[in-house]
Amino acid sequence: MIGKGAKSLQKFSSYMALPAPVSQKSYNKINDKILRATTVVANSCMKKAAEEEELLTGSSDIMVSGDGTWKTRGHSSLVGVCTVIGAESGKVIDIDVMSSYCKSCEVSKKLHMTCMYSDKSKSSYQQWKSHHAKSCQKNHFGSAGKMEVEGMKKIFQRSVAERGVRYLSYICDGDASTFKDVCEDKPYGINTTIEKVECVGHVQKLMGTRLRKLKKDMKWKKLADGKTIGGRGAFNR
Repeated sequence: MIGKGAKSLQKFSSYMALPAPVSQKSYNKINDKILRATTVVANSCMKKAAEEEELLTGSSDIMVSGDGTWKTRGHSSLVGVCTVIGAESGKVIDIDVMSSYCKSCEVSKKLHMTCMYSDKSKSSYQQWKSHHAKSCQKNHFGSAGKMEVEGMKKIFQRSVAERGVRYLSYICDGDASTFKDVCEDKPYGINTTIEKVECVGHVQKLMGTRLRKLKKDMKWKKLADGKTIGGRGAFNR
């Protein structure tokens, strides 16, 4: 409820003179239950969004916009999210969360390192590792910059099986690396091409930035008509 873990909830409760919250074990169970419920609801909503997009388009070959974001700025983020949105409905059709970190793996690895000379400990760790593989949160092993590429490739690959549509028109920003890798992956076969559509908002942003720079650079310079670039009837905002 406060956007933090169980320890922070305990501190908050003590500061506010509230009864102590549930234990860490119970907290984890509640979190897992909420996660399962929200995942089911989210998938159901996204499937309905895909059906609505198909209805509005009149075809199972639809146009979508896609982009990636990261939990922290820079190229060191451990978590990234890719999102695909229907061009006609404006609703989220699919998402993919990429993570290069798993807390359970780190904790177990530390415990294993402290008891690495024990054969029993090694065997116990291997058993835990094989059992944990299905629920491991770490699903990305490259750089943070590659999260968007890998996430989008997954989204395109499962679009027919999970959403019943093909994303044949892709609205994206000026970064062509993601689009290039998705096309090379051939998610719909070697004979099907994906069209790139430039994002109007991105083009507008680039044009605005460059025009403002031009005005700043030419502020005191006179043009061929003897006037400056700014002022009434001239180039202005």
